[in-house]
Amino acid sequence: MAAPDPPSPARRHPGPASPPPSSNLSFGRLLAQFDSDSDSDSDARMTWGGEGTLYWLIRPEDLAAHRFDQARLTVQC
Repeated sequence: MAAPDPPSPARRHPGPASPPPSSNLSFGRLLAQFDSDSDSDSDARMTWGGEGTLYWLIRPEDLAAHRFDQARLTVQC
């Protein structure tokens, strides 16, 4: 039996990464960003509020102390 094909590499949105909403910049540092991917050729095909972006933000002191339960999720549509 043949080995399965390796998973395709992660795809990034073709445009530049958009910054988190300015109202949340004072909260902390960008921990993770997930852009919508509605491309029918993509493996992900996930959208957040249409063509939005998910941002995980965390305060520097919480990051340093590994308090990831204090991270905040915000959605920009």
